[in-house]
Amino acid sequence: MMAYILKSLLKINLAWLVFFNTSYANIIIEDQALDSTKIKYFLNYELDNELKKIIDKGISIQVLETTILKRKNQYFFDHVLFKKTKNIKIEYHPLIKKYYLFEENERFSYTELNDLIRFINKPRYLTLDNFQDSKNKELTITWEIDQKNLPKSLQLSLKKPTWMIIKRLRHNL
Repeated sequence: MMAYILKSLLKINLAWLVFFNTSYANIIIEDQALDSTKIKYFLNYELDNELKKIIDKGISIQVLETTILKRKNQYFFDHVLFKKTKNIKIEYHPLIKKYYLFEENERFSYTELNDLIRFINKPRYLTLDNFQDSKNKELTITWEIDQKNLPKSLQLSLKKPTWMIIKRLRHNL
């Protein structure tokens, strides 16, 4: 009985974290043509103090940007039309006092962490093919820290810290 109560409390806590970090206003449709849709989105992220301390210790942080386009079904599970995951890595090298951002095949270097955050918050663009068969489409862009690439001492916490989920953006197309 106690295990059931603890499991349900953990599920409620995780659901609260997911819904608390959800935002609906940061995705803008730039251009919608017959064959594709150009989407502009931005993160508007402020770095948590605990995460700053972790990065300043030289621990690299890997961020997963997951883009999912779903067709909302009325009765059954939603149908995933498009799913893409991009890895973004943030590193700090204390000897040369530089922050690095690795995104796909590019590497950017910054002298201050605030400059790196400003770069992350710049508008980003995504082009999606139009799927003619679906009317109720929902685009979800999730930024979260990849927990598997953290050191074991940061992975073992029972409750997910507030800095773990960065942002979730949703928009109905």
